[in-house]
Formats: sequence, C-alpha cells, structure tokens
Amino acid sequence: MVVANSQQVGGSEIVCEDENIWRYVPILSAWLADHIENVNIHCIKVNWCAICMTSRDQLGVLPKRPYSEHDHAAYKHLWEASQNDVYVP
Repeated sequence: MVVANSQQVGGSEIVCEDENIWRYVPILSAWLADHIENVNIHCIKVNWCAICMTSRDQLGVLPKRPYSEHDHAAYKHLWEASQNDVYVP
C-alpha cells in the first residue's frame, strides 16, 4: 500500500525529542522467510529457484556474486514447441 497523503489514512501524532510534532502512518509489509515457505505458498517446484540459476545446495545462501537468471523466453519457446509436438534441440 502506498500512501500519498497521511490525512487519508489517519495515522498518529508523536512528539519527538526536538519538540517537533510528526504524524506517522504505520505501513505493514511482509516477505517470505525461506525457500520452503515460498514453495508452499506458491505451489512451485521444490529445490529450484524461479529467478536464478543456483544449485540445490546453495538455496538460501547469500552468494558472493549474483547468480545468472533463468532465460524465460527460451523456456516459453520450448513449451510452445512441446505443445506442437515439435522437437527443439
């Protein structure tokens, strides 16, 4: 949720140590904690990252350099070819 005007949502006023009064609007955000939670919520393949080309044993490990990403256009091409029963090498 993006709030353009804090008056629309309400919010609360707080007094800071410098005696300025500020209106704050709490914003709720969430993220998936781990790979297995992502698998369960989105019903995706276990031990496979939908974004990058990492190995199974590296899932959940922060890499020293970014992994390369999957080529989704190539996957789409292979899927479309499989629907037409055409072999694509």
